[in-house]
Amino acid sequence: MPISFFDLLADEGWEPLEFFQGDPTFYWNDGGFIANAPVDIAATLDGAMWRSTNVEPAFRWQGRRIRPDFTVPKRHVNHPQLMIVVGGQLTVEYGANGEQTRQLGPGEFWTGDEGVPFTITSGPEGVTYLECWDLQPLGLIETTWHDDGHWKRRESGSKKFPQP
Repeated sequence: MPISFFDLLADEGWEPLEFFQGDPTFYWNDGGFIANAPVDIAATLDGAMWRSTNVEPAFRWQGRRIRPDFTVPKRHVNHPQLMIVVGGQLTVEYGANGEQTRQLGPGEFWTGDEGVPFTITSGPEGVTYLECWDLQPLGLIETTWHDDGHWKRRESGSKKFPQP
């Protein structure tokens, strides 16, 4: 594995995190794939999140950044997940109805159990964090998204997902 030295809080080494409506690992809580859901994942999330190009994927970590005061819609994943905040603030609401809340600052972490729904909201300065799963390859992570009011809706009646 390569050895890298970089500042995760620096502006270099970040690129937009793109979301595709037809992603086969994205499911909709009401059934089926998000491709057929009444929401637009790209319109909701694109431009709000970035991924680090410096974090070595062989370590199973992913660097993430979220713009200030943005809530990522409710979701749950099929494997336990760990998030460590590096900079800024992250609020995690979790549980079937979001009944538990944790606010995290730099150096603090949260572990989510598989199947437990959660939302994350960045603080007023945004947030930079690392996330990982004890799973290889990461393509085996399945995300089930929930309709929680944070989504941009697709046009009425549209059941065809956009192509890349």
